[in-house]
Amino acid sequence: MTCIVYIQDAMGWKVGFGVPVVLMILSTLSFFLASPIYVKPKAKASWLIGFARVLVASFRKRRIELSSPDTDELYHHRKGSALVVPSERIRFLNKACVVKNPEEDLMPDGRASDPWRLCTVDQVEELKALIKVILIWSTGMLVSVNVCQNSFLLLQASTMNRHITSKFEIPAGSFYAFMLLSLTMWIALYDRVIIPLA
Repeated sequence: MTCIVYIQDAMGWKVGFGVPVVLMILSTLSFFLASPIYVKPKAKASWLIGFARVLVASFRKRRIELSSPDTDELYHHRKGSALVVPSERIRFLNKACVVKNPEEDLMPDGRASDPWRLCTVDQVEELKALIKVILIWSTGMLVSVNVCQNSFLLLQASTMNRHITSKFEIPAGSFYAFMLLSLTMWIALYDRVIIPLA
């Protein structure tokens, strides 16, 4: 980034924007040239469909009462799954994996007769994990609003005396690199020095 900003400052905007374009073309070409050696597993089903099934199944079973965690309730789980019982957080989604009538809900091989009415414990837990992560992502949106105000730092840097020598001047746009370097050093100092001392 600092090199590109320096090129933009020293050689002009045309060359400064031309360098990232050339680099992007090279990265795209390398991506497609390396495509034959990628591992390409075949997707079984869309994860969005799996999440939609959990929501639909829990909505269809909204009137059933969930028993307390101590009682044995029959839950539908995949063969060989480590998760046999769903967690107690976001409990209303657990209704999607409750087997009300094993003869009607399950096929002879153990699969659900209607996957939009009965889901596995794994599917329910995956949706719960996504819901927990969405809360973290939402805080990241607020941080990005603050970080995306790039023009203020650029205006500040353009008013400063940025000369290191009489002929070399640090470009105003490269001040973002100083912010990232100071943040990286602070994280290392905090993790390796301050936390062990505390």
